[in-house]
Amino acid sequence: MVQDPASTQYDGMPRSAIATGLVDYELLAAEMPAQLIAYVAHAFGKPPRPATAPPATLENALKKIFILLRAQTGHDFSRYKPNTINRRIERRLAVHQIETMDGYLQYLQQNPAEWRPCFATCLSA
Repeated sequence: MVQDPASTQYDGMPRSAIATGLVDYELLAAEMPAQLIAYVAHAFGKPPRPATAPPATLENALKKIFILLRAQTGHDFSRYKPNTINRRIERRLAVHQIETMDGYLQYLQQNPAEWRPCFATCLSA
């Protein structure tokens, strides 16, 4: 989360953060508390998912996400530990307040700007 550079007296730090491509939210300072509360409520307001093997629909969506990431970045995530990758992608779901992996797959397909942060998040796994 970073303050919108246009709303700052000195924009060097926000612009540097944005240049990394890893900023999830670029907001006015007054908008930050509400977004932070919404993120926390979405990310931590639900009971954790069971650590058992994911259902077939979840696996299918993950495979499609991996295919799309590989096509965009050339990096293959299919051999990464499933639980670790699930947690990393679930973080992206929380950022965008998307409920399902299928929903995130659609979001990736419709928002090219999401490829870079998704890739970076998965790579850090």
